Amino acid sequence: MKKLKIGLAVILGLIISMGFPATFALNLYGSGTCTVTPTSVVAGSTGNNFTFTFTASENMDSGEISITVPSAFSAPQNSTPAGAGYVTINAGSSGVAGDLLDNLNSISGWYPSDSDLTISSDSSVKKEGYSMRITIDDAASGGEYVYFNYFSSRDWSAYTAIGFWIHTSKNTSSGDIQFLLSENANLSSPSETIDLPALSANVWYFIRLSFTGAGTTRDAVLSYGFKYNNDFFGTSTGYIRFDEIFLAPAQKPVISGSDIKIRLFSMLINDTIVIDYQNVTAPSSAGTYTFTTKSRSSSSATLSTISSSPTVTVQQQVATKLVFTTGHAPGDFSPITAGNWTTGYIEIQRQDSSGNPVTSGSLTVNLSTSSPYGKGKFALAVGGDAITSVTIPDGSSSASFYYYDESAGTWSITASASGLTPASDSITVNPGPLSQMVITLPGETFEAGNGNTGTPDTQTAGTSFNITVRACDQYFNVVSTYTGNHTLTFSGPGAAPDGTNPSFDGDNTAPYQSTVNFTNGVSDTITVILYKAETVAIHVEDDSGPPAYVGDSSNLTVEPTGLDHFTLIFPLTTTKIAGESFVLEIYPEDTYDNPVKFTGTVDLILTDSVGNAILPPPDPLISPSSVSFNNETMKSVDITVYRSNHGYGGGFMIKAENHDGVEVGYTTAFTVRHNELHHFRFETISSPQLQGIAFNIIVWAEDQWGNPMDDVAGATPYTGTVDLTCSLGVGSVTPTTLDFNDATPSDGEHQESITINYPGTNVTLTVTDSTLGITGTSNSFPVYGDLDHYDFDLIGP
Repeated sequence: MKKLKIGLAVILGLIISMGFPATFALNLYGSGTCTVTPTSVVAGSTGNNFTFTFTASENMDSGEISITVPSAFSAPQNSTPAGAGYVTINAGSSGVAGDLLDNLNSISGWYPSDSDLTISSDSSVKKEGYSMRITIDDAASGGEYVYFNYFSSRDWSAYTAIGFWIHTSKNTSSGDIQFLLSENANLSSPSETIDLPALSANVWYFIRLSFTGAGTTRDAVLSYGFKYNNDFFGTSTGYIRFDEIFLAPAQKPVISGSDIKIRLFSMLINDTIVIDYQNVTAPSSAGTYTFTTKSRSSSSATLSTISSSPTVTVQQQVATKLVFTTGHAPGDFSPITAGNWTTGYIEIQRQDSSGNPVTSGSLTVNLSTSSPYGKGKFALAVGGDAITSVTIPDGSSSASFYYYDESAGTWSITASASGLTPASDSITVNPGPLSQMVITLPGETFEAGNGNTGTPDTQTAGTSFNITVRACDQYFNVVSTYTGNHTLTFSGPGAAPDGTNPSFDGDNTAPYQSTVNFTNGVSDTITVILYKAETVAIHVEDDSGPPAYVGDSSNLTVEPTGLDHFTLIFPLTTTKIAGESFVLEIYPEDTYDNPVKFTGTVDLILTDSVGNAILPPPDPLISPSSVSFNNETMKSVDITVYRSNHGYGGGFMIKAENHDGVEVGYTTAFTVRHNELHHFRFETISSPQLQGIAFNIIVWAEDQWGNPMDDVAGATPYTGTVDLTCSLGVGSVTPTTLDFNDATPSDGEHQESITINYPGTNVTLTVTDSTLGITGTSNSFPVYGDLDHYDFDLIGP
């Protein structure tokens, strides 16, 4: 495709339409020149390819060219590439053809977004036929637009630009008018918005704009149009006219009967439009045929015949066959070695039915080879550019060429031309010297002279598969002289994460070597087992040289065996404190510790150092208690343990268990310290107690989750002094202080014998660290006093 280079929202051509005074002499011819190659063909010949080159002698933006094909030639068509008379626009054109999107002779399908805009046809101010006139009411405020709706989406992705004629009744600034397109109806949510440049009043301009987005912004267009972006008419009524809208670049001309028509989107002086007219059958009658060519410089001009149209001379057929000349046939240079040219030129000659050379007319001879994979080629000289045909020029009976091939085998060389019996001969190509080892994996097919094709099968870690090694030249031809036992060294695949090495024919110790038997350059089957999940190439080397012969396989994907267990890691070395999160990484892995993409829920369980589940309190013990995987090979979790190691000298572990399976994994043992002092807790005081009789109490200093303030896991124990009070008031309890810095100062517990001096019901005790403002209150209990005397109630009369 010809790439159209147009700056965003930039006018590359300003064409001002002007009427000429009646006194000017009119040019009776269209402008420009047109040539054709070839200029002669053999009568009745088929498969002829013509190239027309039209060269502009003036700027012709929005203009047109037309070439009429004489009726005796194949009718032109643009729908069937393999059919006769197929016409295309050659990518070598320097001018740009366009497809006429809308000539705007009808306004059917166009709509305004607001009643302040009125659409009508205008036959007075136009470029051709009718223009579309937009009347801007004085009440318009800017932002209104007109649009065209398609009934079904249109694919514009092949187009890179749009062009159109525009005429305004007032000067504009850049961006006052915009072009919009949308993949929705009514220009809603436009996918592209392009500013028009500043325009002068009452002048026709041909504007060309590059699309700004990728092709996907316009592969399903439902609407396009123009936006009155800024109210440059103000309180006055104004007019904007549009005519002939084009998309570019066009890939094909328009065929109208025998006429090949091309509209011109961008065509400056000396620009060319090159037209290929292919697979053409020539007339059966000899003579000179004129391809009448017409042109017009713009939409408003008249299509007129140019001063000199191209002609093709049809010559009477004389030759009947092609032959290779003696001493210069392909077989005369056989064999050649792959990667080399014939040592001399091959010559093809045209002859009549009696074997006489024919020299009249120019003849294109097509060259072909049965050598596969496109490795055989022809050239006019050794080392020259590849060709597919040679031309026997008028006045000569023969043409010569050289042949080169990289594929070993015996191949047919054929020279053919339309209407002639072809010439054919064979040539043998031998393999070149041994250069490389080629590994063929399961899923691949080896083709001699081309190498491996297909996609390697995905393998599973720990599962064996077979490979084949071939000794080849540099062009992948098998060297059959490489035979017998050879020691091969393999490398490339790595050891599995658990340390399991790959195995090549049973050798799983690096360097991996195997003695392999070759027959006519092809190895016996080699069994391979890979354990590491990876995408890797297998490297093979035969060091029996020098030189060493090496080779690499295609990239091979090894997948894990499936979920076998979880590996749990603490990535950061931190002190773990109850109630404070730390990072835990969970890795689903297969038997060989390869990462596995896992989808599912993993339950997290707190256990002791031998794997027994810890029971509450507190509840929860751990958060979160599960984590979900979605096709992931690792999950990083901020996890919180609320229980300290008090009572668990061996520490904790976290167990990960597949919620829907049996796969598990454990962390290493770790310790958890208590958090900050949160409260004091009395062990339950039995009921009742007696006034003046001492009894024991036990008080614990604990964090928020009830963990004792001990020194387990290196924590700092609580050793402070607290005040002891009784709900019966001052003097009701002795002692009045408790000292945690006692005989066992590291356990966060204090035991004390106390006496309550007064009786009472629902009695409670409270301890308070007055420095920290932290307290704790016991359960309620009654205190009974000593019997002192009896009282009588009042006895009545």
